Amino acid sequence: MQREGAGCTTAKDRLKIVRQSIKGMVDGNIPHSLFTSHSHMLGLRYSRSCICCLLWTLILFITVCLQEVNGGPVKRSKRAQSKEWLIKLALTRCKIPSSCWNSVERSLTEDKQVSVCQHMDFYVMMDCLDQIVLSRTNATDLNAKTGSVCCETISDVSISCQVACRSALYAPTLTHEKKKNRIRSICDPTGTEGDGKVLNCLDTTSDWLREKYKL
Repeated sequence: MQREGAGCTTAKDRLKIVRQSIKGMVDGNIPHSLFTSHSHMLGLRYSRSCICCLLWTLILFITVCLQEVNGGPVKRSKRAQSKEWLIKLALTRCKIPSSCWNSVERSLTEDKQVSVCQHMDFYVMMDCLDQIVLSRTNATDLNAKTGSVCCETISDVSISCQVACRSALYAPTLTHEKKKNRIRSICDPTGTEGDGKVLNCLDTTSDWLREKYKL
């Protein structure tokens, strides 16, 4: 026996509703109570599952679209992982002291100039980092050897220009153009003769690199 107001139906009641539905479709006269009770109950039962299916479909579609835009997040993640691995390798091979490890790693990761490490010779450290990083990335970047020519052997160079030259050229993850732009922003060819020679040295090196690597 079904209790009134219990809000549930028995198997016999559901069978009765199905029979009414079939009879109504055959006679072309579906009872109004069937829409207001049984249809409402079925609608509530299946509406949530339908909404969940639609949401999952939408999420899948957005994910696929993101992977196809600008190389996709998967490829970007692989590039980031490759760079991270390379930096870890360079720090280990060059035996960077623990006191400088975090600062050097952060500088390389963010493509910034590496600060001086008090427990390791700066030029030895940068030369080692330069050889490991550049040998596995882009050989057209200026390396530490170029820095030793353009930044160390030219006389009458202002201190600010010399510091800018060293800090930029000994930054392994900076591109050639970024290095030159950083130096040009500091060195003044009209103020000091040596500053102009530094810029000329960089331009000459740039031309030589383009010729060597057919850029």
